[in-house]
Amino acid sequence: MEMQTNPLRNVPLFNACSREILDELTSKSVIRSVHKNTILIMEGDIPHSIYFLLEVAARVFCENKYGKEITLQELGAGDSFGKLASLYKHPSLASVITKSECKILIIHAADFEKLYNNRSELTEVLSQQWANKIARLSHHLKVIALESINQRVYWALERYSKLDERLVRVSRATHKELANLIGCSRESVSRALQELKESGQIKIEGNLVILCSSLDDIMTA
Repeated sequence: MEMQTNPLRNVPLFNACSREILDELTSKSVIRSVHKNTILIMEGDIPHSIYFLLEVAARVFCENKYGKEITLQELGAGDSFGKLASLYKHPSLASVITKSECKILIIHAADFEKLYNNRSELTEVLSQQWANKIARLSHHLKVIALESINQRVYWALERYSKLDERLVRVSRATHKELANLIGCSRESVSRALQELKESGQIKIEGNLVILCSSLDDIMTA
């Protein structure tokens, strides 16, 4: 298989892996098209496969004790999931659902585990990724624990904004996504946006939100 045709070449996780490993992984994989709102992994289940998004997006979420969904991570093309729970036969700590129709590459856990145990370079790559994921999750949980809804909403807006323009297009759907991301109601998001606007920390022009401050400034205000 030519390197440029290997779908795993576009997965950041494998940037440092050799062509030999990529070809071996791909030879044991299948590519499937899935519909929007398809649950790929359910919280509490032990997944039997590792998934790689080849296009579009998915959402990682869990539910609190009140049944409220909290978004832990937004996934895009090139992202993967199910590795840790599959390798260590541990119930998944979160669910994963597709946000639109997309293509995914699937590798059975037993095939992935065999390669993981026999290839030190793959072991090193995965260990580093897991360390980074734990750091991101710890930061996310720290933000959710902030007392102010306004602080949490501003943090979520920063995540959705373009780094160079600091712009966010906001719709009713986005309000729900923001609410899920920080663990509050959509109504609370709407109130926070209005308060942030009145304080001059954001500007709202139609469905466009312009960030005029920083999270650090809001936290010390």
